[in-house]
Order: sequence, then structure tokens, then C-alpha cells
Amino acid sequence: MLARSTRPHMRLHTACSTPRRASIWIFAFALWLGCSAESSREQTPVTPPRSLPEGVLPQGSPSTAAPRTDGVELSTARLRIVSLAPSLTRMLIELDAGRAVVGIDTFSAGLHGMAGVTVLGGLFAPDLERLVGLEPSLVVGVESSEQQALFDQLRSRGTQVETFRLHSLEQVLDAFERVGRLVGAPDRGRELAARVRRELAEVSIPVAGRARPRVALVIEREPLFVVGAGSFASALIEAAGGENVFADLSSAYPRVSLEALADRAPDVLLETTEPTADSARAARQYWSRFSFVRRVETLPRGDVVLPSPALPHAARLLRAALHPDLSKAADP
Repeated sequence: MLARSTRPHMRLHTACSTPRRASIWIFAFALWLGCSAESSREQTPVTPPRSLPEGVLPQGSPSTAAPRTDGVELSTARLRIVSLAPSLTRMLIELDAGRAVVGIDTFSAGLHGMAGVTVLGGLFAPDLERLVGLEPSLVVGVESSEQQALFDQLRSRGTQVETFRLHSLEQVLDAFERVGRLVGAPDRGRELAARVRRELAEVSIPVAGRARPRVALVIEREPLFVVGAGSFASALIEAAGGENVFADLSSAYPRVSLEALADRAPDVLLETTEPTADSARAARQYWSRFSFVRRVETLPRGDVVLPSPALPHAARLLRAALHPDLSKAADP
């Protein structure tokens, strides 16, 4: 533990080498975001804690294969879609294909329009037999070594499976267009990508020419995970008028040490939390113990780090946190 007066040397952990005491949320984190396991070759498989429920595993070895696509566009009249990632479910809803969704993962169950849709289980262990029983014409998910066996089994049964990488901003924007093509709405997909790109550019206008605070965006405290250059969230920080102090790390969500954070000495520490006053208070109390932390701001986790059509909203939240003197009227 760092004392308030210390500035120790930098020490970086390898990305995502989660210890046995890590929370279950971390193990599901990458897939919840819509990301596969980190592609860094530094990563190594880890042993799941014994306290984990059956079927919930930590991120394993990285997959270096390109996203798998069967390359078939479907007729909207025959669509029966299973979505195994909340990020993709939100894209389907935005593209007006939510009514064609017949099965979802647990994290998608709370999304608007998904009430009554069959929930197939957690991200790492969806129920294969129930999924097959839904007779889907299309299954969408994120590229993941944890789900590869499931995808292979579905393909062997003749089911079309489309997987996505959703690490970077460009990958997310490309996914909007690709999902649009898959559901027979290519124009809507292109329009969605163009709209998000345009609105992100508009978010940047009021902060152009301003001093950029140096920012660390914390995803989880213990162990400490932050946003790196490989994440779309790093691009959102830039659009919001900030500078990501971990932009030199290529991973999307690297695990770092407190010493590394202290060495970077961010002007603003942003932490993603549950959207409650208690969570925000707990975050500020936690970080107040460290002298290198100058200012702490909290942001709703689901709003900021989920790759979805709501990226401009996330960028505006970040801008408000980094430049609180700017009014909402600053938007064009």
C-alpha cells in the first residue's frame, strides 16, 4: 500500500493477469464490454478462483485470429437472432432489429425492449441446448477464446455465427455498419456510424484549444485496471478534451500497479462506478488516501465503457467531468 507521501518507482503488471482474489466482475468485464480477451502477447492464462460459480472463467489465452464471419446477409423476414454480448444487443436495438432477437446473455436482459426474451445464461457458459432450441438464423458474439467452443459447435450444426472485435473506436464504428448489413439494413448501419462519428467531432469543438488535463480512467481498483490506447474509451477521452496518461500502453484495459499510477501523476482520476451516491462517495474516500491523486471524478460504468451507439453521450459525460466550467450550451 502506498503511503500518502511516497512516490515509488513505476511497476507495471502484465495486462489482465488477474490474481485469484479478483472479483467475478473482472472476469466477465471484457465480454460485457463487447471485447475479446486482450490481444497482447504478454498475457498468460490464469487459474480461476475456487469461489467462482461453475462455468464462470477468467480471461484465457489471447486469440490472434481475425474475427470469424460466414459472410451471409439475412432476409429480415426470416431473422431469428441470438445476441451473446450486451454491446451487440444495443446495436441491434438501435438498428430496429430488436424485435428479431429471440435469445440473449444475462447482461443484455436489462436493456430496453428485451423483456420477455429468452435469457441463455452468463457470458462464458450460455445454455447450448436452449440456444439451439430457439432455432436462430443468426448468432452474434464477440471474438473470445472462452466462447470459441460454443461458436464451433453452433457452426457445426449449420447455424450462422458472426463474431466481432470491439476494442478500438474504428472497430466499433465498423461493427455498426456490419451489423446493419447482417440484419438487412445497410443504410441504417452506415447512417449510425456516420452519426456517431459526427457527434463525437461535435463534442470536441468546445474544448478545442483548451489545456488538456492528464487523465487516468480506472475501470477497477483492486486489482487496478485502467483504459489503455487500445480501447475506444481512450479515443473518447481525447474527444472530451483530455490526455490519457496510459495512452502509451497498447492494450485496451491493462492491469497496472499503484506505483505506475503514481508515476503518471494524472491531473484527474476518473473511476467508473455504479450510478449511486454511495459508490461515488466510496471511490472518493478510497483515492483520498493517496497523495498523488489530485482530483477524483466518478462516471457511470455502463454509460462510459460499453461500446454502443451511445458513445457520444459517454464523451459528453467525460467532457463534463474534465471541463466542468463548460455548460451544456457549449454543444453545437
